[in-house]
Amino acid sequence: MANGALVVTSNVSSLPEVGGDVAFYFDNVLDEKELARTIMETICLDKEKKQEIIKNGLKQVEKFDWNKCAEETITVIKRSKT
Repeated sequence: MANGALVVTSNVSSLPEVGGDVAFYFDNVLDEKELARTIMETICLDKEKKQEIIKNGLKQVEKFDWNKCAEETITVIKRSKT
């Protein structure tokens, strides 16, 4: 997503939080047909829709930053010591 690609991922763990509403999800990680359908869904999008999703994906990745994560982790650790 950060590289301007459409993302297909499973709907497990924290992946929906990270992908938001701009990733394409499949539920059963053991169902290769479901994965294939989801991939085909992304491939068959028209060019304008793909560009819109890519643009929104680049905005989505801005929500996640290693420096921000480190700062928030330090804040939580400091609070827990008091």
